Amino acid sequence: MENKTNIKSGTWETLDNSTERREDIKFEIDKPIKVTMQGDPREIPWEDSVFYVFDVLFEGTERCIKTSAWTLLRGLKNVIPLTNKRLVILKTMENGKQTYKVEEQKEEMVE
Repeated sequence: MENKTNIKSGTWETLDNSTERREDIKFEIDKPIKVTMQGDPREIPWEDSVFYVFDVLFEGTERCIKTSAWTLLRGLKNVIPLTNKRLVILKTMENGKQTYKVEEQKEEMVE
């Protein structure tokens, strides 16, 4: 039996029909990760807030970054446009709080 839930106007345009879910990246303290961004984030409502999902390539596989961390969001916003941007993201602890640093990955010189 189908669940009888009221559907709001505009649902069709925003309905996600993908069945494939990417595994999310788990950040560890003081361990930088290198990713290639694959576009702008999706905003996901959650309880009385939202979080963002960024599709990325990580070590040759399609993954995602799920976050509502202000420092990570601000860091990513500072390097827009995101598509195909290669980034290094580092999670640290500062004054007892988790924080993120985002930098564009520098191309390695080949001699």
